[in-house]
Formats: sequence, C-alpha cells, structure tokens
Amino acid sequence: LEERGYELEIAEIQKLPQNTIEVTDEDHARKIAKLIETMEDHDDVQNVSSNHSFSEEIEAKIASE
Repeated sequence: LEERGYELEIAEIQKLPQNTIEVTDEDHARKIAKLIETMEDHDDVQNVSSNHSFSEEIEAKIASE
C-alpha cells in the first residue's frame, strides 16, 4: 500500500460481524449501548466487538442523553 502512495496510520486486526442484528426497540438499544460503554471503560478490556445495528434515529436519541 505504501508503494502506491497510501500512508498507514494504524494497522490492526478487527473482528467484523458477518451478520448484524437490527435493534429496533429503544429500551434494548439503551441497554446494549450502556453495556458496551461499561465494558469499554473496564481496565482489563482491550476491545469490545458487537454485531448490533441501531437506526440513525435511535442512535441520535441515545447520543443526546
């Protein structure tokens, strides 16, 4: 990639979901977001992976809280 003019900033392996689950219930979405946030804040956790998907509307509501 560098030979083709791309500048690399970070190189890491990530887990990407092969299928996602659309979360349409706002209450469930809040609980999932809170769980992920709590796990990410834990000192012993390096990465958190998930296969959830929120609509833009639900994501905006959660972000504004």
